[in-house]
Amino acid sequence: MASLSFIDGDWSEFPVIGARYKYYLSPVADSAQPYDLQAHLGRNSWLKVDVNALNFNPNLAGKFYFSKRWSVEADFSYQSDDSEYSSTDQNGQLRKTKYQEDELLSDIAINFAFNEQLTFGVGIHNFSEVSEYSDIIDDYVNSKDSHTHSDTFVALKARYTNVIAGKGLDVSSSISHNKEQNTAKVSAIFYTAKDNAFLAGIVFTDFTDQDDNDTDGLFAFSLGHHYWFSQNTAIKYGVSWIKSDDNYVLLDLNGTWRF
Repeated sequence: MASLSFIDGDWSEFPVIGARYKYYLSPVADSAQPYDLQAHLGRNSWLKVDVNALNFNPNLAGKFYFSKRWSVEADFSYQSDDSEYSSTDQNGQLRKTKYQEDELLSDIAINFAFNEQLTFGVGIHNFSEVSEYSDIIDDYVNSKDSHTHSDTFVALKARYTNVIAGKGLDVSSSISHNKEQNTAKVSAIFYTAKDNAFLAGIVFTDFTDQDDNDTDGLFAFSLGHHYWFSQNTAIKYGVSWIKSDDNYVLLDLNGTWRF
């Protein structure tokens, strides 16, 4: 499913095929509240790593509660792409074009809990990219060109949780902005029992090209279901409809095993 919160430890819809390990710094106590919310309501700090099996790009995230009301969270993801194309020119020389791109995606936010139900946060969302092109003729570097790009977004986020005896609503929202892009996201989780939840979310982004004043956008709508067989095992599945230049559907399936 498309990412539906500013920081959720999962930068986008990825990993498509991968593994996740989440470590709680203190034991998560079982209670009458939903398994999904026990760490949040119990203010259990955690660390998490994702690895995409398709390209092994790592994603590291964490959330730390350092007082009754204050918490800080962060999410870092590194992505790398190396490509090489070969051809023979009209003079019979072997010509290679190499392309290397490194991306670092980072979120950092600080949150303040007004009470047990309502939390507000403010943070920074940054995207940095370094790319390099090389033109090689018979193993001789004919030309090399590099490019560095960075975007920083200011973001506001809010979360409202009202669950009693395993039933209720958990709503998260965020707004991020810079001079070329605005993004608004809302997700809602409705718990019918401590082991059962239904998910829905919307994300909208508009992009503005400052050079030609052209505007484009992205819209995503997601539905999902999360079911816990026990405190240790769960399954989550869903579908997202995403509209940008093209329309496409994204299917999501995740399994959880706590130990």
